[in-house]
Amino acid sequence: MSASTVLPPHASAADVLAAADVMDLRGKCEGVYTDERGRVCAVGALRLVVTGRATPPTSWDLSREGTYRAAARALRRWLDAPGAVPAIYVWSDSHSQQEVVAGLRAAAEHARTVTA
Repeated sequence: MSASTVLPPHASAADVLAAADVMDLRGKCEGVYTDERGRVCAVGALRLVVTGRATPPTSWDLSREGTYRAAARALRRWLDAPGAVPAIYVWSDSHSQQEVVAGLRAAAEHARTVTA
């Protein structure tokens, strides 16, 4: 997946969690969705593959909202962190790029096995 790929609205949670590839290519930042160098946090990477933007959208394509939420749920499930997206921010900011990329990939694999 290229760093600018936007997945179709019907992509699975496991597909969206390919956001690991985006972070692997761009790098990881902390405290923001994306920084001036184009690096992303885990949530920024998820948003980027769903909407084409790492930052929250000013208007949300409702056909993509379910895809983003499914991916965030799959990641929270793998993190064993039920609740809201802030658990993902905390996890992303407190781990290295390699750990977050590996976690996103593991969460994608987990999502594939759960839905298989």
